[in-house]
Amino acid sequence: QHVISQGYHEMVVTCWRPCRTICDEIKAFFLGATTQLTDDSIVFGKAWDSRHQLVTKASGQVRLRITVIQRFFGDQHVDGSS
Repeated sequence: QHVISQGYHEMVVTCWRPCRTICDEIKAFFLGATTQLTDDSIVFGKAWDSRHQLVTKASGQVRLRITVIQRFFGDQHVDGSS
């Protein structure tokens, strides 16, 4: 969800974490030691061949309440009237 209109907005962002072996999952459960990505390019890259190998697990949601103030949108040819 992209916000381009000014004003108050509420959003829910679904979070995830990478999964590895059953041993790593046990560590995560009992010790809170979750697996971390070692290379961010697998997430931010556009190559499907890398991302489809990434196994993830839902880890909750973040609720955001934001207020957007637009400045210079007209100069950048962005219509924020919606």
